[in-house]
Amino acid sequence: MKSPTRGSLAALLACAAVTAGAGSAVAGERVPVSVPMEGVEHALGIPAPRVGAQLPVPVPGAVDGPRYVEGRLLPAGLVPVVPFSVPLPGVAAQSLVPHVVGGGAERASAVVGGPDAVVGTPGVSFDAPVSGPRPDSFGLPRAALPVAGLRTPPLQTAPAAWLHLT
Repeated sequence: MKSPTRGSLAALLACAAVTAGAGSAVAGERVPVSVPMEGVEHALGIPAPRVGAQLPVPVPGAVDGPRYVEGRLLPAGLVPVVPFSVPLPGVAAQSLVPHVVGGGAERASAVVGGPDAVVGTPGVSFDAPVSGPRPDSFGLPRAALPVAGLRTPPLQTAPAAWLHLT
């Protein structure tokens, strides 16, 4: 098999793997990621903490599209706000905490996460620098001030964190 053919086949397999992974990630809305700490454990000779994270996958919501407004040439909300539901990135860490007095150790864990965040893209609204056809001037438009507006993107969430000592 020639090199270009092998490269094309490798690219096709990589795309298929990414697509399959993205399909399973969208189903769960979070992609789990573990942080490898085995090297620290072997280098220092102590039990290393376990750290893991969950990266969010944004899911687009329903778009409130442009709508006609009487007296304007261009529709309002020409570039609509696109809402997204995004789970907050979660982080979990566990580590052994040795007793200061006496022997033994306890396990401490921290979890950071929370409910989904609702975010959106900014929206834009324009109006042309001319008015619509005017019946008093034989259907010709008049000059008007241009109108431009920016709709601020929404952001709603309630982050949370938990600390456990067992």
